[in-house]
Amino acid sequence: MKEKLFNLPLFSPKFSVFPKMVFKEKFDYHCFMVFNDWFDTFEDFDMLRVFMEAINEPYLYCSVPDFYNCPDLKIEMRLGHANFKIQYLMQDQPEHINHNIGLRISPIAFWYGDSGDWAMVSDLMNNIMIVGCKPAAALNFRADFDGKHFGIEQVIKDKEYIHNFFEKRKNPAAEYAEMDEKLEIIERYK
Repeated sequence: MKEKLFNLPLFSPKFSVFPKMVFKEKFDYHCFMVFNDWFDTFEDFDMLRVFMEAINEPYLYCSVPDFYNCPDLKIEMRLGHANFKIQYLMQDQPEHINHNIGLRISPIAFWYGDSGDWAMVSDLMNNIMIVGCKPAAALNFRADFDGKHFGIEQVIKDKEYIHNFFEKRKNPAAEYAEMDEKLEIIERYK
C-alpha cells in the first residue's frame, strides 16, 4: 500500500520533498496541520483514533523511507496510545538498532490505513503534516480534526514570513519576497 500511496522515489535523506507532491495516489482533498511530533500526545492520537474508527480502519500503518532501516508497522488502534508509543518507538524490539527511537529516526513518516482513502506525511523539516483524503474520508477528517487543519495558502504564507524574517535580519532594507512557483504549489495541493 505504501508504494501505491506515496511518491517514494522522491524521498531522499538530502532534501525535503515538499513542496513537490508527496502523494502518488490522487486525492480529492489536501490539507495541512502543524507537525505534532508523530501523534505523541494522547489528545492528538485520540483524534486520529476517532477518525480511523469513523471510517472503519482498525489498523494504522506507519513507516519511514527505507534508507532509515526501520520496519513498517501495523498498529491496532483499539489497543490505545500506550501501545502505539511502544510500537512506534520500537520499545518492543530491544535487539533493533533503533530501539527506543523507532521511526522517530526519520524526519519524514508515512501514515495510512488499509482502504487507501487517506494518507499523511509528517514532515519535520517543514513543521507540517501533509494530509490527502478521498471524499468520504475527507468529511470525517474535517469533523474529527476540526480547527487543527488549514490549506496550502497558509503553509505558503508561513514559509514566506519565516524566509522574509531571516532576510530582514541580514539586510533590514530587504523587500518582501514571495515563494518561487507559488501558484504551481497552490494548484498542486488544491
